[in-house]
Amino acid sequence: MTLDKLTTMQEITDVGNRWVQHRMYHAALEVFYLQLKQGRDNPAWQGDLLLEIGRIHVLLGQDATALYFFHQALESHLAPAVALKGAMLLALVNLRLGNADLAYRLMTEAYDRFGKDLMPWQAGVFYNNLALIQYANGFSRQALQTQYQAITLLHSVNNHQFDSQLYHTLGTFLMELGDLPVAKRSLRRATATDPNESLSALLDLGRLYILTKSPLRATVIARRAADRVWSSVMEFTREEVARLCRMIAHLTSSVGDLPLALQALEKSQLLFGQMGAWQEWQQTLHTQEVWTKQLDKSHPLETSLTTHEVHRFLMILDAIHAQQVVNPQFARELDARALYAHMLACHIKLPTPTCVKIAVAARMADYGLTALDPQTVTQPERSSQAWQSYQQHPLLSLQLLASAGLSQEVQDLIANHHEWLDGSGYPLGKSGDDISVASQVLAAAETYAQAVVTQRQAHSRALRQVSDVSGRRFSNEIGLALVTMFQGGCNNGEKNEC
Repeated sequence: MTLDKLTTMQEITDVGNRWVQHRMYHAALEVFYLQLKQGRDNPAWQGDLLLEIGRIHVLLGQDATALYFFHQALESHLAPAVALKGAMLLALVNLRLGNADLAYRLMTEAYDRFGKDLMPWQAGVFYNNLALIQYANGFSRQALQTQYQAITLLHSVNNHQFDSQLYHTLGTFLMELGDLPVAKRSLRRATATDPNESLSALLDLGRLYILTKSPLRATVIARRAADRVWSSVMEFTREEVARLCRMIAHLTSSVGDLPLALQALEKSQLLFGQMGAWQEWQQTLHTQEVWTKQLDKSHPLETSLTTHEVHRFLMILDAIHAQQVVNPQFARELDARALYAHMLACHIKLPTPTCVKIAVAARMADYGLTALDPQTVTQPERSSQAWQSYQQHPLLSLQLLASAGLSQEVQDLIANHHEWLDGSGYPLGKSGDDISVASQVLAAAETYAQAVVTQRQAHSRALRQVSDVSGRRFSNEIGLALVTMFQGGCNNGEKNEC
C-alpha cells in the first residue's frame, strides 16, 4: 500500500502507527504530517496527531522539537485521558532536559485536572512517571511510596506489561536508599522480564554489583552494556553512555589502573555536563579528586576486565563523538544510517552477526572526516585538491581505528561505504563483485538517511532518490529491497529484526 492509496484518516493513522512500531520513524512522520494537513477541520484529531508527531521526535532524540509539538497538542481540544498523556510526555521530556522542577509542576497540575477519572492501569502508568520526577526533585522516600502504588494499581488489573520498567525504577530507588538486597531482587526481576534488556536497567544492576563488592559480576554487565552501545541501531542517551563510562571507570580503578580509570571518569563527567546533570557531574568530580589523591595507593581487586578493553571502549567512544562534532546534523544522520542499514540487512536475511557489523560500521565509517580541514568537510568540491583529500576519508577512518580491534568485515565495510557499483565511487574506484552485498546495504541506507536527515526530504522523495541511484551505487535488488522493506511495515508485515 502506498500513500496515494490511503483514503481515510483512520487508514493513515493505522499505517503511521505500524511504521512507528517497526521503527520506520521518518516514514511515519510523513504520514502524520499528511494527516495533519488533511484534518485541519477536526481540532480533536489534530491534537492526537500532534502528540504522535512529538512522540516520534522523542524517539529520534529531538527533544526540543518534541516539546513544540506537545505544547501545540495541549492547546488543542483533547479528551481528558489524551490530555493527561500529553502532559506526562511534556513533563518527561522536560525531565530529560534537566527541568525537574517544571516537570513536577506539570505532573501535579495534570493530576489535579484529569486524575479523578483515571482507570487503574492509567493511574498506575501516571504514578510510575510521577515517581521518577519526584525522585529527580530529591523526594526519594515519597518516590518510593508512589512507585509501590504504581505496581499495586497495575497488578490489581493483572497488567504486567510494564513490569520491567516498574521494577527497574523500584530497584533504583531502593539502591539509593541503601536497601541493597531488595534492590538486587528488583533489578534482577527488571532485566529478566525485559525481552529487549534495557541498557539503563543493566547499568543500574552493574552499579549495584560495584556497591556490593562484586567486580566480576559488574564486569560481565559492563561488557554486555558496551556491546549493546556499539551495535545499537539508535544512539543511546548521553546519560546512559555517561553512566556506562562511570561503571567502567570504577571497574578499571578496581584492577589498580587509576590513570586509565580517571580517563574514563573524565568522559563520564563531560557527558553529564553536556546534558546539564550537575548533581551527577559534581559526584563524578568528587570521585576524580579522591582517586587523584590515591594514584600511588591503589589496591587491585579480582576482575576479568582488561585495560585493553577499556582503551578500546574509550577509543570507540571518541570516534563516535568526534564525528558528531563535524556537523550538528551528523549525530542524527549516524542514528538514521545505523538504524536503516541494520533494518535492511535483517530484511534481506543476512546473518545476524553481519547485521550487527553493518550497524557498527555505520557508526564508525566517517571518523576520517575528523582528520580533515573543516572547510574540506563542508565544501569538498571547492577545489580538486579538497575533493581528492575528501575522497581519502574512508582510509583515514581505518588508520584512526587501527588499534580498536575491529573485525576485518567491519574494516571492509568502512573502506567501501563510498564505492559505487559502476566504479565511480571512492577511494579506490571499485566496482561490481568487488563490492560486497553488506557494503551495498550500507550505501543504500546512507542514501536514504542523508535524504531524510541532512537534506530534510520527505520519506517518499527519499525513496525516489534511492531508486535514482539503484543499479549505479548499489544493485537494483538492494534498492528494491529497501523500498519493499517500508511496504512491509505499511502492510503490517513482520518487524524487521535479526
